[in-house]
Amino acid sequence: SVNHKPTLEMVRVGDVRIDPSYQRKLRDSHRDKIIAAFDWNLFFAIGVSRRTDGSLWVFDGQHRVEAVIAIYGTDELIPAIIVEGLTPEDEAFQFYAMQTTRYTVSAVDRFHAQLSRNEAVALHIQSIVEECGFRIGNDATGYRALSAIGIVEELYERGGDGRLLRDVLMLAAEIWGYREHIPGVVLRELAKVYVAANSTKSKRFDRQRLVNAVRILPPNGWRRRASEQRKAIHALMADEFNHRLPEPSRIKFKTWVPIYEPAR
Repeated sequence: SVNHKPTLEMVRVGDVRIDPSYQRKLRDSHRDKIIAAFDWNLFFAIGVSRRTDGSLWVFDGQHRVEAVIAIYGTDELIPAIIVEGLTPEDEAFQFYAMQTTRYTVSAVDRFHAQLSRNEAVALHIQSIVEECGFRIGNDATGYRALSAIGIVEELYERGGDGRLLRDVLMLAAEIWGYREHIPGVVLRELAKVYVAANSTKSKRFDRQRLVNAVRILPPNGWRRRASEQRKAIHALMADEFNHRLPEPSRIKFKTWVPIYEPAR
């Protein structure tokens, strides 16, 4: 391999080639995502090898290359970090090194970046979470920290204007207090039970019965029981709620859809 100091150059995007012997197959969905949110201010230099014959081969940034071609055509100039004299084998190593050493931004870090940009949805989610006594954080052992931001956002979207997220977090706090860390999967399964309980044929949803039924185990206890019995967490929670209940008052599950009616 070589150890030449790279240079920064503007190159014609149509001159950049992709070597399929080491590059991943182009993912149309990833390219289209870049196209949909394209911003030159966020376009960082691609990694390119200039081989001994002068040809240019991308080892980092093939989806950005394809996105620029789709938007601007092959004559557009883009910034590139050029490494001279690499062989295809060297390029394959560069590709591997870039993929395995690059820092991946966590969902929580991404959410905090959205907060710093004052994005309305992120700010509203944070206000709901804090109102319910929790916080968004990467500390998986922190009792009040919610690290599964993807599930938090899902619950926010499924319940109009965050009502479902607020109700489920308040329910979780009532069940477990703030002494237990609540994994995201348990929070989502609790939400399924809560939505189903609100859809029973009985005139009124028995909230205290649900609290008592779920409180018999800590959050991770539900995960362990689901693993041992090979049954979904929400189904196990519903079994506890339904015990000795007449048919009309029992929880039954329909398709998990983004339609939510608040507690009556």
